[in-house]
Formats: sequence, C-alpha cells, structure tokens
Amino acid sequence: MAYGLTFGVGTWGLLMHAMRLGLTPALAAWLLQASAFLTPLLAWAWLREPMRSTQRVGAAVALLGFGLVLFATAGDMPVAGLLLAVLAAGSLSVANVVVRRSGVPTMLAFIVWSCLFAPLPLLVLAVLQGGIEVLFAMPAQLARPMALGSLLIQVYPVTLLGYWVFGRWPSAGEWAGMAVIGLGLVISLRPTRMSAPAPRQTRLNRAKKLDGCA
Repeated sequence: MAYGLTFGVGTWGLLMHAMRLGLTPALAAWLLQASAFLTPLLAWAWLREPMRSTQRVGAAVALLGFGLVLFATAGDMPVAGLLLAVLAAGSLSVANVVVRRSGVPTMLAFIVWSCLFAPLPLLVLAVLQGGIEVLFAMPAQLARPMALGSLLIQVYPVTLLGYWVFGRWPSAGEWAGMAVIGLGLVISLRPTRMSAPAPRQTRLNRAKKLDGCA
C-alpha cells in the first residue's frame, strides 16, 4: 500500500499535475531527480545505510549544480509546478526506501499488488482537475502510439526492471545517483521534442549535477 500510494499517486500524480500547470517535461524530469539527494538521506536515516566520503562529495557537487539549474530557469517555470515536482521527488525517495526495506523476492508480484491502491486516488485527482469528461477521453488518448509507448516504457524497463535491479544494488544511495544518468536522454530530446534549447549556462549546471551523481 505504501509503495502504491507514494510511487503511483505521490510521484506520478503530482508530476503530471505539475506539467499540467505549465512545467515542461524536461524540467519535470530534471526536478524529479532531486530524489538523488533525498534517497541517500532517507536510506541513511531509515535503513542505516552508511554514506562514504565520495558519496558526500558527489552529493554536494550535484546539489550545487541542481541549485544553479533552478536559479538559471527560475523565470521559466511556474512556482506551483516547481513545488509539486519537488514533492514528487520526495515521494519517489520514500518509494525507493519502501522497496529497499521490503526485501521482496518477486518484484512483479510486489508491483502488481502495491499498485492496486493507486488507481482510485489517481482517478479522483483526474476528475478534480479536468472534470468527468476526462474519463470518456481516456480510451482515445491511450490509443495514441506516443501515450501507449510511454506507458509500456514506464511499466516494464523503468519500474519492473529498474526496481528488480534496485533490490539487488548494494546501496540505495548509489542507485539513486545512477538513476540521474538517464536524464541524458531527456536533455538530448528536449531541443527537438519538448521545447527550445537550454541556455549554455543551464547546460553546464546540468553537467555539473550529473558529474556529482556519477
């Protein structure tokens, strides 16, 4: 139940609402990776996982880059969307620690049973945001190749495979940092698929964050 609510509702429900408020997909994906700093802290406090000196230095460099990105793009993002994306990152960090603490041997069964708690709250949020009409528009939207492809990617390689590997990774903090590297794809797609190219200073700040997390 905890995983279904934190990952399904707290992470993706809040992040989708942030993009509905005007946050671009590239910035939403970037802000979600604040979990790279929050997950190690939660793992240290909750699971008593030690943080090596190299992890502390890397987290400090990444945090600096993250702060500079926020400063460089402050005028380009809605404040409400920013806050929701950061809350989504915090919820993702809690979900990561929940999975780590559960120690389940079969990730597929864990995901299936946990996510039974997510659809109803998400449905309520969708109706509150867009009215009852969203329920009738949903089948047509899911039939679109882009929407269906996004759903399949999120379910199989990102969630099932990702958390299967995560459960066998030595440290939750190290895994959270590795996850940031996947943002390279998002950044590379941004100029052509999502929005205008990012300014040079913003790209440098993002590279600094990636270096710290690596």
